[in-house]
Amino acid sequence: MSRIVLYAEDDENDVFLIRHCWKKLNLPETLEIVPDGARAIEYLTAQARPALVLLDLNMPRVGGMEVLRWVRGEAHLRDLPVAILSSSNQKKDMEGAQALGADGYFVKPSNVNQLADLIGGLRGRWLAK
Repeated sequence: MSRIVLYAEDDENDVFLIRHCWKKLNLPETLEIVPDGARAIEYLTAQARPALVLLDLNMPRVGGMEVLRWVRGEAHLRDLPVAILSSSNQKKDMEGAQALGADGYFVKPSNVNQLADLIGGLRGRWLAK
């Protein structure tokens, strides 16, 4: 059974690029995508535990910071790796995510090759074990 990476992202272009990079890298993990933070929480409540969660910050209904806060408040999920993958390079966002317990904060690159490199690095850090 393949391990799962949950990606919460509302921007269809970003979803397209992530899927493209996932296929380009031929990653064995299953990429599950939800369109907002509320759906991420629903997924984490009802589905099998993913190996990694990637969160966008600015999503409708429930944002990435709220999802991160919720994950860290759930005893059975506290050790789940959660990385922020955002277009924001604002220091306050980075510090806020760190304070809530994010395992990493990454600014989405504008170049698809850089995004593929970033995804490969994320996989190497949290999934290639």
